[in-house]
Amino acid sequence: MPRRVLVTRPEAESRELAEALRRRGIEPVTAPMLAIEPTGATVGDAGRYRAAVVTSGNGADGLAAATTYRAMPVFAVGEATAERLRGQGFTAIEAAGGTGLALVELILDKVRPASGPLLWVSGDEVRVDMAEELGRHGYEVERVIAYRAVAAADLPAAARCALAEGTADGVLFFSPRTAERFASLVAGAGLTKRAAAMTAHCLSAAVAEAARSLPWAAIRIARRPTRDDLLATLDDTTASDPD
Repeated sequence: MPRRVLVTRPEAESRELAEALRRRGIEPVTAPMLAIEPTGATVGDAGRYRAAVVTSGNGADGLAAATTYRAMPVFAVGEATAERLRGQGFTAIEAAGGTGLALVELILDKVRPASGPLLWVSGDEVRVDMAEELGRHGYEVERVIAYRAVAAADLPAAARCALAEGTADGVLFFSPRTAERFASLVAGAGLTKRAAAMTAHCLSAAVAEAARSLPWAAIRIARRPTRDDLLATLDDTTASDPD
């Protein structure tokens, strides 16, 4: 029987990730912990902004939905988000190293505060407040909330079954919020002890911290906060965090 891994990303991201897992010979079990709901926000005069700032793949989709202007420069939090922007027709894109603070550093290096306002397209909940961080350095940042992330109310049936029967080897976590929600739903379903035979694969130390309420057999943390590095933890046992 092939290894089975639960995928906790929102549905759209889960489909792409599932294909990447199948190419590795791993059977994905989709278990979205968040549902993405677009707000329908629009940007009337995108050309007046010096650049756009996008802190997630869903933010990239939100920017594309909010304006038809594709010539604007865009600063993306990481390469996966940059690729999503390219797929939406944007061409002047610079990608940071995968974290909000890395994105701040990139903008500080590339853009002068006096060169014009920045458009930040985000979800309703964020870990790094780009307006606050960049505002400290004199930047004018206008935020547009393009989507809301709604937490799952229950464990999906396939995930619940995999946990109850002990057929899942691990779980992929991309954010603290999804890790926290998963842990809460597992506890609510009376399946906490099942985690003791599984590995939590976490995008960052912050994600791992959020997952620690379950008694995992192991926690593995990506070397860098990228999808490819997270997938590498499925093979690289040296990425483990034993504590």
